[in-house]
Amino acid sequence: MKRPESDFQTIRQLPRHTNLQDVAVEKVDVGVEKVDVGVEKTDVGVEQVDVGVEQVDVGVEKVDVGVEKVDVGVEKEDVGVEKVDVGVEKVDVGVEKVDVGVEKTDVGEEKVDVGVEKDDNLLCL
Repeated sequence: MKRPESDFQTIRQLPRHTNLQDVAVEKVDVGVEKVDVGVEKTDVGVEQVDVGVEQVDVGVEKVDVGVEKVDVGVEKEDVGVEKVDVGVEKVDVGVEKVDVGVEKTDVGEEKVDVGVEKDDNLLCL
């Protein structure tokens, strides 16, 4: 099938000074289509489960044991022990404080000045 002459020129019809790089190149549609990959969102389906733990009444009641306070009937008796005064008197032993008589003696040390003098005539560079 021959194309119409108005769309393209053949190489034979081009003048001799024409560069072949300037010849019209047909636009080609590559034809890449957008493809839907098809990843669907899946519902995992985790439901909230009611565990069903109920508050159970244990049923312990307060029981009155019924112990009454019993009066045993022991009376306080007076035994009859009297406080006896033994009769020990405080005795003064009579020890007196004795002064031993140690005196403090001055040894007589004197402080001696060694006599080192400070020289202020140092030469500084």
